[in-house]
Amino acid sequence: MRFEDSPELFGVGSGVSTTGYIECEWCGNVYEDPADIESVSSTDFAGKQVCDCCFEKIEREILYRMPDILKWYSKIVAKRKESVEQADNALKAVGA
Repeated sequence: MRFEDSPELFGVGSGVSTTGYIECEWCGNVYEDPADIESVSSTDFAGKQVCDCCFEKIEREILYRMPDILKWYSKIVAKRKESVEQADNALKAVGA
């Protein structure tokens, strides 16, 4: 079950609609019937078109891996902070 039922991943946006053929590149489902196409939400995720048939799977996996994701992201933020501090110190050294 999705945490928040929305037309986009992670409860944001309004999704994307089309009047033509649509394929979920995550699972391979193809939507060709105009009635199906009208009711299918899709978005781009990790360079692939993903339809609402896979939103729950993606959200569930991300929530499951959130402890690892947060540790990883914390390292990224710390490195960026260090880089900004170095740049700030360099600017202060030249009087800018």
